[in-house]
Amino acid sequence: MKFYTATMIFYQATTIIFSVTIALSSTFTHILTELVENNFKTCTVYIFYHKSKSEKKWPIEKLSYDSATFGHGGVYITQLNLNNPVNTRTILITNSTKIADKMDLHQHRDKCVAVFIFLEDDSETAFSNFYEELKTLTSYIKKDEDYFIFITDPGAVSSILLHRRISVGIKYKLVLSPTAFDSYEAHTACIFCDFGITTVIPIKLMENNGKMNTIKSRHQNFPDYVRNFHGRVMRVSVPTSTGWLNEIRQINGKWIGIRGVYNSTMNAIMAKYNFTCEYFPSAGGGGTGVRLSNGTWVGTVGDVMSYNSDLGQVTGQTWARNKVVGYTFPVTYEWLTFTTGEPLPYFSWRAVYWPLGNRIWIGAIISCFGSFVMFQFLFKATNQPANANETAVYLFGSLMEQDKQPPGVKKSSAVRVYVIFWLLFSMVILTAYRSKLVSFLVFPLKEVIPTTFEELEASKYKLGLQYLKGAAYQLFKTSTNPTYVKIFEKMELEPVDARCYERAIGTKFSCISWSAIADFVYQRNLSDKHGRVPLIKAPAMTCFLSVGIIMEQRAAFRTNFDLVVSRAVDNGIMIKWRTLDFEFIRSQRREWEKQINKTAVTYNTESSDSLTISHLTGSLLILCGGIITSLNFFAFEMYKGRNSRSQSTIISNY
Repeated sequence: MKFYTATMIFYQATTIIFSVTIALSSTFTHILTELVENNFKTCTVYIFYHKSKSEKKWPIEKLSYDSATFGHGGVYITQLNLNNPVNTRTILITNSTKIADKMDLHQHRDKCVAVFIFLEDDSETAFSNFYEELKTLTSYIKKDEDYFIFITDPGAVSSILLHRRISVGIKYKLVLSPTAFDSYEAHTACIFCDFGITTVIPIKLMENNGKMNTIKSRHQNFPDYVRNFHGRVMRVSVPTSTGWLNEIRQINGKWIGIRGVYNSTMNAIMAKYNFTCEYFPSAGGGGTGVRLSNGTWVGTVGDVMSYNSDLGQVTGQTWARNKVVGYTFPVTYEWLTFTTGEPLPYFSWRAVYWPLGNRIWIGAIISCFGSFVMFQFLFKATNQPANANETAVYLFGSLMEQDKQPPGVKKSSAVRVYVIFWLLFSMVILTAYRSKLVSFLVFPLKEVIPTTFEELEASKYKLGLQYLKGAAYQLFKTSTNPTYVKIFEKMELEPVDARCYERAIGTKFSCISWSAIADFVYQRNLSDKHGRVPLIKAPAMTCFLSVGIIMEQRAAFRTNFDLVVSRAVDNGIMIKWRTLDFEFIRSQRREWEKQINKTAVTYNTESSDSLTISHLTGSLLILCGGIITSLNFFAFEMYKGRNSRSQSTIISNY
């Protein structure tokens, strides 16, 4: 009797549980279908489930294969292993649409993606593995734009929504959990609501429109909770080697943002979204992001990847970095260029013949020889004595503006006529030479400075890279371009920005750096009170780089940050912030110079009027050449005179 009673009780309990489960599954399926119909009717739907549990507990096959009502954009199913990361996955397609056709659907503003995740395992390992896998699916699922619906048991709701990665990492999320007696519960997480702490909030999916209960709209069921951070403290990793864009100082043991366009940008974002920043120097020496030989990252990238910081400043967007961290809209843009000193004057003895071209010199010499022959011919034709020495002395003397009497002028009209034309010729040549010579001596030619990286590599300039432990060094190190390879072999690293540019003043040294660094150092260290610097920034630029604020890939607040940054760039506010920053650093410099009683530097960009011995190098060499030639003639004449006396003595002895 007791056995029969126990059997009947067990049978009735099993029947009740089975009936409740069937009713629960049917009702819950209806709720999900209606949710898709009202919120995600035209969306692409992805379904993730745990094979060993979910497919038995939930009617996934009905949801997934009913493509007529469950997602007109296509339905895709994948199985998850919540105990270990999924290295390989198989996406099962329930209709004729190929998944490759859905890769770029985020490019269309009116498209959307809904992701249903069936979870029963509420362990830390399960959530962490799922979240890491989610970051690998960014080609077609984006956790900061798409809508995530978690289906789980009631006991796992808080575990999911309060998980340290899911709560902050996924922007639009909803947890559905069925309850007994044909009902369900819906919850979401308000990011940073309770003074920066995530809070679980119940959601009513239905609303009463007076006639019947209907599913609310998408923006009502998935509110944007990252419009207000409610005073949350965000840790910000700051590179200390990027002082031209930002600067932090430690005051009373706390790092404070002092100046820079990034400091202004962060202040605007903080004012917009109500949070504060806790700054600290980035790991690994304060760099922007360097990948070590073992594959780990240091700098701002490493801090974000290790969750040591929420944000990172002044980080250039490269291919390697873009695969591990996310970027806001670019705050600034950088181009790699190089700076040289002003071209040095080029003093040479050749300045004495530079005033006339080679053809004019050759023509003048031929004209002198031709005039000599012409004079000799006229002397013979008019029966005059042809004295070659007098003719040569007259021609050379007239070119030197010497008042020489032309030979045979009084006895021949032909000679007088030719003398007139010769004097006109010599006057023109001499005037042209002398006027041009003055400009070459007073204003000597200047060396041609390189203006492209190809010219820089081929020049005799010493090269230095303003080393920031970041993208610039990696560009030259990894480049296969022959020009960059040769530059990398020749260049040295200069970590101090001001010293890199100071070495270029008055020397053959070129400082390779980002263009914005040059503008900043000019204002802070090298300009005079008129804003002049004795440096020239090359027009050639390479390695265009967008620089922005980094965070975890597809962070929930990325699009909100983009809104502030993009509007500041489009409206020219970034340029205004940069101009104000330059004025600030100039005022700081003036105050510092007054405190130490330092006289302000003034650069004279005009050439000096006074001549130095370098200007007259050619004339001195000519004089030296004349002395040597005269001594040779003197020695020859002495030798010739001695031989003549010796012969006279010998003849007299006979």
